Amino acid sequence: MPFRRVDCDRNRDSGGVGLGLSIARRAVHLHHGTIAARNAYPGLEVLFMLPLA
Repeated sequence: MPFRRVDCDRNRDSGGVGLGLSIARRAVHLHHGTIAARNAYPGLEVLFMLPLA
Protein backbone atom coordinates (compact mmCIF):
# COMPACT_ATOMS: atom_id res chain seq x y z
CA MET A 1 0.00 0.00 0.00
CA PRO A 2 2.18 2.93 -1.19
CA PHE A 3 1.97 6.34 0.45
CA ARG A 4 -0.47 5.33 3.15
CA ARG A 5 -1.18 7.59 6.12
CA VAL A 6 0.66 6.39 9.23
CA ASP A 7 -1.48 8.31 11.70
CA CYS A 8 -5.14 7.28 11.56
CA ASP A 9 -6.19 10.74 12.79
CA ARG A 10 -4.99 12.41 9.58
CA ASN A 11 -7.72 12.21 6.97
CA ARG A 12 -9.88 14.43 4.81
CA ASP A 13 -12.51 14.62 7.56
CA SER A 14 -9.97 16.27 9.91
CA GLY A 15 -8.86 18.87 7.38
CA GLY A 16 -6.41 17.18 5.01
CA VAL A 17 -7.06 17.84 1.32
CA GLY A 18 -3.86 16.47 -0.21
CA LEU A 19 -2.36 19.79 -1.31
CA GLY A 20 0.79 19.75 0.83
CA LEU A 21 3.14 18.17 -1.70
CA SER A 22 1.77 20.28 -4.53
CA ILE A 23 2.39 23.48 -2.57
CA ALA A 24 5.87 22.30 -1.53
CA ARG A 25 6.74 21.40 -5.13
CA ARG A 26 5.72 24.83 -6.38
CA ALA A 27 7.70 26.63 -3.66
CA VAL A 28 10.83 24.54 -4.25
CA HIS A 29 10.69 24.98 -8.03
CA LEU A 30 10.21 28.75 -7.70
CA HIS A 31 13.50 28.78 -5.79
CA HIS A 32 15.24 26.67 -8.49
CA GLY A 33 15.45 23.61 -6.26
CA THR A 34 14.44 19.98 -6.56
CA ILE A 35 12.00 17.87 -4.59
CA ALA A 36 11.45 14.12 -4.49
CA ALA A 37 9.12 11.87 -2.52
CA ARG A 38 9.22 8.14 -1.92
CA ASN A 39 7.52 5.50 0.15
CA ALA A 40 9.37 5.01 3.46
CA TYR A 41 7.50 1.85 4.60
CA PRO A 42 5.53 3.12 6.49
CA GLY A 43 5.07 6.76 5.70
CA LEU A 44 6.52 9.19 3.22
CA GLU A 45 10.05 10.52 2.86
CA VAL A 46 10.44 13.90 1.16
CA LEU A 47 13.82 15.27 0.11
CA PHE A 48 14.20 18.79 -1.16
CA MET A 49 17.34 20.63 -2.16
CA LEU A 50 17.67 24.39 -2.58
CA PRO A 51 20.63 26.24 -4.06
CA LEU A 52 22.75 28.41 -1.79
CA ALA A 53 22.09 32.12 -2.10
